[in-house]
Amino acid sequence: MANYIILGIIIYIILFIILLYKQDSIKTDEKKVPPKPPQPKSPPFPPPKTTEPKPLGFGWGNFWIISSYLGGASFIGLFLFLDFILEDLENVILFRFLYLLAAALFISAAYSLQYRKSWAINFVYVIVIMNTVVGLVGIVIDETIIERLKDVVMIIISYCWYVYFAKRKEMFVH
Repeated sequence: MANYIILGIIIYIILFIILLYKQDSIKTDEKKVPPKPPQPKSPPFPPPKTTEPKPLGFGWGNFWIISSYLGGASFIGLFLFLDFILEDLENVILFRFLYLLAAALFISAAYSLQYRKSWAINFVYVIVIMNTVVGLVGIVIDETIIERLKDVVMIIISYCWYVYFAKRKEMFVH
């Protein structure tokens, strides 16, 4: 089970890097403007430039939406087929309930982010808090350095998601 979690984290990081590379490689079409001839006299202090801030993009938000839909679908799969995966059937009801709650949380977060609902940010913060708590508990429980490093990376990524969505709070309709 731990191997599947590590494999999932590796796939998640690879997708994260691919999207980062894709955003960096997109370039806007720039028109070539011929250079202006030098002006004979310029004032000693140029007038202040007024520039409007660029609106923030939502590229990583789209990544969150796709990841949440996939995560919700995988939790639904775990909910439905837990009998085949788990050998010990005495806790199957509890795990099924937890997987169903996680699936509902992930899918509703993806749906609300997709349509920029006001409660989407609350779902995102709940998922970020859950990831941070799981990471902190994992640091305490895990025995090997690799597993603890995985938990630290989970906490760092959760903080990055928090900062990303905190900057884009105004995008969501109230």
